[in-house]
Amino acid sequence: YGRTYDDAYEKAVQLAEEINAVFIHPFDDKHVIAGQGTIGTEIEEDLPDVEVAVVPVGGGGLISGIAVALKHLKPRIKIYGVQAKGASSMVESFHKKRRVEIDKVDTIADGIAVKKPGELTFRIVEEYVDDMITVDDNEIIRAIFLLLERSKTLAEPAGAVGMAAVLSGKINVKGKKTAIVVSGGNVDMPLLSHIIQKALVVEGREIRLKGVLPDRPIFLKEVLEVVSTMRVNIVSISHDRVTPVLPPGKAEVELTLETPPGFNLKRLLEELKNKGFEFKEVK
Repeated sequence: YGRTYDDAYEKAVQLAEEINAVFIHPFDDKHVIAGQGTIGTEIEEDLPDVEVAVVPVGGGGLISGIAVALKHLKPRIKIYGVQAKGASSMVESFHKKRRVEIDKVDTIADGIAVKKPGELTFRIVEEYVDDMITVDDNEIIRAIFLLLERSKTLAEPAGAVGMAAVLSGKINVKGKKTAIVVSGGNVDMPLLSHIIQKALVVEGREIRLKGVLPDRPIFLKEVLEVVSTMRVNIVSISHDRVTPVLPPGKAEVELTLETPPGFNLKRLLEELKNKGFEFKEVK
């Protein structure tokens, strides 16, 4: 219901009052937190010498349970919480040492897009968590892509923020036994398709080039002949001759290319330039 977790929360509280139902808070509840703490005991069972745990954070229930369990089992362990940069209420609260409510949330990680952390969870995070970090949506996308491609694990954006923090180097785990919690795989197909396309660009596996050519077929043919020598796959060609800023007799061409391992973009641009064609990469 609504656009954010907070919208759904308010509606759920309203419905509980209307039908005289019991409302169970999704994170700010000691029993929910205790249940999530079993993940911490499982981590210790599977990796007894674990030194670092990295956990996604929305309202703070998951990390509260895991942190309490692991800190009691292994007092010297480091616990790091990770939020999306566009929904960083717990991070801001942690660093300001008071609960902070942010004005809006803006992230693909909707499962942790919470405007204000819980009262109980914030107290637990303050006591048991060593640090809180944010990652941006591009870093999240890269993590989802790597998990899908390398380990065949489908993670939703909210569940991949821990991996994103480690991959981006924001948490130093070099030489340390580390557990990264991947907390969910609830992602719809249109979003997954967008994530894969975006990740291909972020990873440099797909590039877009744009240039202006004389509006005659022979020139586009020459461009494509140069491109074909680089072993790239042409995904799409956009040919625009009606844009008002173009001089008469000119056309703007945009190429989307899938690139092979070891692809040298600079060399391709130089080869095109040697043929008289000025192209630039579209970021």
